Amino acid sequence: MIDYDKIKEELEPDDIIKIIQHFIPDLNYEENTSNGCLILPTICHNLEQEDGSKKLYYYFNTHLFHCYTHCGSFDIYELVKKMLELRSLPNDFTSVFNVISKYSDVFFEKVESADSYKSISDRYVNGNTEPVYKIYDSKVLACFHELYPIEWINDGITIKSMKKYHILFSEANNQIIIPHYNIDGDLIGIRVRNLDEYKIDHGGKYMPAYIQGEFYTHPLMYNLYGLNFNKQAIQKNHLAILAEGEKSSLIADGWYGDNNCVVATCGDKFNKFLVKQLVKLGVTDIIVAYDRMNHDKISQKVYFNKLYSMCQKYKNYANFSFIFDTDEILEYKAAPFDSGVETFEKLFNRRVFVK
Repeated sequence: MIDYDKIKEELEPDDIIKIIQHFIPDLNYEENTSNGCLILPTICHNLEQEDGSKKLYYYFNTHLFHCYTHCGSFDIYELVKKMLELRSLPNDFTSVFNVISKYSDVFFEKVESADSYKSISDRYVNGNTEPVYKIYDSKVLACFHELYPIEWINDGITIKSMKKYHILFSEANNQIIIPHYNIDGDLIGIRVRNLDEYKIDHGGKYMPAYIQGEFYTHPLMYNLYGLNFNKQAIQKNHLAILAEGEKSSLIADGWYGDNNCVVATCGDKFNKFLVKQLVKLGVTDIIVAYDRMNHDKISQKVYFNKLYSMCQKYKNYANFSFIFDTDEILEYKAAPFDSGVETFEKLFNRRVFVK
């Protein structure tokens, strides 16, 4: 049996570049050795590298990519799968593995059947298995300050909510510090919200914290931000609301307090692992409240179908519905939480139920 994890971990940065150059020979990338990462165009969801910004990072220590625009965290197998899919090429695992084996220096045995890949595919694509988190010492947060940015206060996030979620501030780097905890309250990662335009342009609005030579990364796709704080409310109401970003959970905390059922997937997708985690808490209803990404009739149809099919995939686990703004109440790319509680509840009551 081929050890797919070992193969992934033995790939050097040069191997990663060669694999990507299979699709894009003139790849425009940067290697940041001091921070231990490659910085790439968002080729995970753009066919041409010129169509994306340099917000796809590959971290040497975790062997994971992170797209700070849409896609969240994934490994080299999933990136190749995405790139094949964008080009309308076969994207089964045998095809994925053939690309990787062709351009890496790791010794490969013959590729087994696609069925032999089921466990690794489920783990990284469908979220069927338990992820392994690194638990960080929460004392690391002591190097930051209990200061609360006026930008977030103006966006409707209360100081009380920021204190509850342990939001802090880095004066040295002009960054909002966002600790991420697992369901049990263990610190598993730290994200930052950049406020300097230069950092936003070159690294994105959100990125892992870099503290004393280490990136505090974690697999975003396998954790629900805010679940450790909102677990009791979710259990009591048998309901969970999935938002895209951390800010939405924080805003909702100001409205609903201890009855807040909003958690964030930190991206525009969720998987079986997250759904099953909620079902174990007694959740019977899951409401998807993602950002408005439709701006014309064509994109409206595409985005509606995307949300509907994503929810329908897991309808055997719970009742699914999703917020969809057909009346253009929200601005393009705005979250349903950005315009106040009345607007949110109006959209919530008009949500689409998945059959």
